[in-house]
Amino acid sequence: MASQHLQVVTPPSKDAVLNSLLDTIRAYNARQPPEMVHARAGFGVCVLDVEMPLLLNHRPGTPLPCREPAADFEAVNAHFSAQVHAFFNALHDLEDMAAKQSPDELPFIRAGLGEGLQPVIRVANQLFEPDFDCLHRAFHTRRLTIQNPDSLPLLHRVTQLRIFPAETYVGNPIYMRPVSMRTPLELATRLPQLRRLDCGWLWERLPVPFTSKALRIICGVWAGPWRDDRADFARGVRRALPLLPSSLTKARLWFWRPKAWGDEMDQAEQMPDLVGASLSSSSSTNEFGDKDPVSLGLRDLGSRLEELDICAFITTDLFPSSSRDALQWSYMRHLSIEFHPCAPDGRWYFSGPRGEDPYPIGFAITREEHYPPGQEDDDETHQLMDDEEDKYWADAPDIYDLRQPDMFRIRPIAERINPLLLAFASSLQNMPSLQDADLFTWLTWRPSKVRAQEYEGSNEIPPTSYIDELVMFRWGVRYEAPAVGGDGRGKVTWQVGEDWRPEDEVIRAFEDLVGGEGGKDNMEWEAFEFSGEREQDLDDYV
Repeated sequence: MASQHLQVVTPPSKDAVLNSLLDTIRAYNARQPPEMVHARAGFGVCVLDVEMPLLLNHRPGTPLPCREPAADFEAVNAHFSAQVHAFFNALHDLEDMAAKQSPDELPFIRAGLGEGLQPVIRVANQLFEPDFDCLHRAFHTRRLTIQNPDSLPLLHRVTQLRIFPAETYVGNPIYMRPVSMRTPLELATRLPQLRRLDCGWLWERLPVPFTSKALRIICGVWAGPWRDDRADFARGVRRALPLLPSSLTKARLWFWRPKAWGDEMDQAEQMPDLVGASLSSSSSTNEFGDKDPVSLGLRDLGSRLEELDICAFITTDLFPSSSRDALQWSYMRHLSIEFHPCAPDGRWYFSGPRGEDPYPIGFAITREEHYPPGQEDDDETHQLMDDEEDKYWADAPDIYDLRQPDMFRIRPIAERINPLLLAFASSLQNMPSLQDADLFTWLTWRPSKVRAQEYEGSNEIPPTSYIDELVMFRWGVRYEAPAVGGDGRGKVTWQVGEDWRPEDEVIRAFEDLVGGEGGKDNMEWEAFEFSGEREQDLDDYV
């Protein structure tokens, strides 16, 4: 049973959702000009805004616990699941109604080539009334799931599915309710005609380098649940793969949310090992064989796709090879991979300009330390927060706005990046349908004050007006297959800097893609383009 702080709400019924859809469809059809009504009539995009039950902060004698009780989460999760079930059941009824329409009626569902229903599921933030002082409840660890997903109806007119946080464009994780990474896959198995799965942010978030030590504690990313969520994705792929429709050929899966001005990480802090088994586990074996589960899941999923666009923490486990994997990417035509500069095992692919790599390995995750509440003393954290608010109040209107990133990793670490490049090149040789492929990351120079002083006057860093100014640039390699009617050779474009080159084995692997020893003529090396932000398409987040 949920606590008395959770407002009792009834999720919308299937009939209520259906009536809302019908009202929208009729209003849309009525707005079409007479000369275009038959061409444009019918519903396509249909949106479910998933709301969260309101949490009431103040009740006499019963203050809201700063950590969410399991009962509260289960009630919120049930409310989330019920809304998705009502939405799918309403769409099922809509499909039945559309099938029974007479030819004289304006269609409920657009039936042109590439049309059909295109549901969008936007997950709203958790709301509190009134606001509260402690931020422990504002950063959620447990992930929402669909209860009994196999009982969802099959929807035969759905061609595209999008699911993402309602606040995706803002990119701020406060109050955000994460959804299980496997949920989009579970929903896809109920859509026999699905063509595209679009997930602009799968709720993976990065540690924020707050100036406040208390905020770093309260808002930190718990490594244990983070690792478990990634493993759950791989299990979800394994379960869903035999059930996914053959029509599904395109997918965008962005696990973390790239930001226009960099990820604001403290790259001098040690990252967790999200691949290795827990030191506290009773089992001595890792179910994924010491391989990264997200990379394995994406590798298997890619065997079904023609287009794949991912933004993820990856390892070489992502790429299929003829000698290792039964599942090949035989259908792949367009491949875009933005990898994080840090590998999921906690090792960085890049160092500072002078080889700075404070932590060459990620820290091992334990049950005692890396699951909430860990070893944190809440009272001590609350007192520290009070002290720091008094200390920093004069510097900013909100302590939450004060950040202290140390972003300095801009030079490739050869022994880590070369295997990734080689695995990428080798996998492309086994994609007969491929037209183009990108492997890239964005690097940022925004050092701490101490590090900036060490590099003052140096030519080892990107050109800046001020030593601590934010500078970003794209690092990576792009392959383009031979054009139809061309010379039969492809093209490789490198953007890795003027003073760095991959090892010879990597170069040869890419030369083989574009004509063997003569492939040097089809290999281009571009200079970095430095900027204060990266370009982003607003349509990716709405």
